[in-house]
Amino acid sequence: MPEGCPGYPRNKLQVIGLLIAMTRKVHKEDIDLLKKEIRYARDAANITASLVVKEFVKREEVLQRLVKKSEIELELRNELEKKVNELEIALEEIKTLQGIIPISSCCKKIRDDKGYWERIETYISKHSEAAFSHGICPACAKKLYPDLDIYGED
Repeated sequence: MPEGCPGYPRNKLQVIGLLIAMTRKVHKEDIDLLKKEIRYARDAANITASLVVKEFVKREEVLQRLVKKSEIELELRNELEKKVNELEIALEEIKTLQGIIPISSCCKKIRDDKGYWERIETYISKHSEAAFSHGICPACAKKLYPDLDIYGED
């Protein structure tokens, strides 16, 4: 061992003392470092937990909005389906005559799609919900029954 160097251990006891001191210093530094790491880990855990909670709340809000939207869509679909059913029922009840209907200018018979001529009452009854009751107008009554005063006009 070189003599004359200050702080240099001179015997085994000093070497052991120096090793203990170094161990304590290293141990204290390790403990301080571990404490810092624990603080950082705690802070990181708190931040992470806070972010997780915020994300969970956001997802819960989005889920609630989606559920509400789905409920509204279902309600609108049901309402639309109800209206479509009502319109289909109304359409089934409606029978209309459309287009040009070929009619004889003399006898007033109507030509059907197959080319046959039929009485106007028959044609309209087949193509609509209309029903007929027969009577006679005053002009026809005078023409057909000139001797009878059916309507009391004379």
